[in-house]
Amino acid sequence: MATKPRPVKNDLAHRIERVADMPDETRRALYLSAIVSEALKRAGLRAVLVGGSAVQFYTSGAYETGDIDMVSAASAEELTSALQPLVFVRETDARHWRHPAIPIPIEFPPSPASVGPLLIRTQQLHVQGLTVEMVTLEDAILDRVVAAQEWRDQPSAQQAILMMLAHYQRIDWQLLHARASQASVLKTFERLQRTAKRRLRGAPK
Repeated sequence: MATKPRPVKNDLAHRIERVADMPDETRRALYLSAIVSEALKRAGLRAVLVGGSAVQFYTSGAYETGDIDMVSAASAEELTSALQPLVFVRETDARHWRHPAIPIPIEFPPSPASVGPLLIRTQQLHVQGLTVEMVTLEDAILDRVVAAQEWRDQPSAQQAILMMLAHYQRIDWQLLHARASQASVLKTFERLQRTAKRRLRGAPK
């Protein structure tokens, strides 16, 4: 006897229709990430939101990225099994996907999720009744600091500063200082923090 489709997939498909109608790009990307995370979770898989998508969320859209990065240990076959029922289509390979109704590509870099030599710390974020696991604010900043130092990437430096400015009072500076030291980027981190402090005081850049 044929097995009936699971109603949970219909539920997620309905949520995707709602994503397509959302005018705010940051909220749309975050909601789509939560839907994808839930689809993988229901298949027994894990994904962590990282990269530019996390920066966009932590800066409330002051920085915008054109895609979503979700680190996952899922195989190509597992990703295909979880995403195809929601009408996601593969792009260049099984780690790059897109939904035809939403112009936001999704990439699944392989695990482990790390920043420099350190495994990233994560938190659970609740979005419209779903949950998405994402890199913590401190490690999102640290990730950009590492890129600024190792690749001499000025946009990454500016993104780190933007996150510092947006959340200066809630950042765990002691933790971030320690992790920057462990990642061997302490001097770069301190330089960017000084820049953020000057901007908060209204001093010249």
